[in-house]
Amino acid sequence: MNCRYVKPRRLSARRGTTAHRPWLLLSTFAAVSVFSIVGYLVQVSSTSAKDSEISRLGNEVSSLKDDCTRAELHLAQASSVAAVEAKIQTLGMVPADNIEYLTTSSVALAQK
Repeated sequence: MNCRYVKPRRLSARRGTTAHRPWLLLSTFAAVSVFSIVGYLVQVSSTSAKDSEISRLGNEVSSLKDDCTRAELHLAQASSVAAVEAKIQTLGMVPADNIEYLTTSSVALAQK
């Protein structure tokens, strides 16, 4: 019997794949991780800025509603009967006694 020793074959991947270069796989994973983290931080920052803007605008709306309510109250007070009578006396107005109304019997229209 003629026995020769046969060297067992390696079960690894072919030459040229990432199995022979683990640094390439690790650097790719690190790059993807860094880009993902940076993207996440940009999203969080953008969301935070938008939240603060929404909060500021909500406060501004509340302030404007309060201003509108105050203006309506001031208008109601100024147009009340007591306020109008006080303004009449301040201006020195007096009631009219003999009121004469003008009547027009015919209406004249301009023609071209």
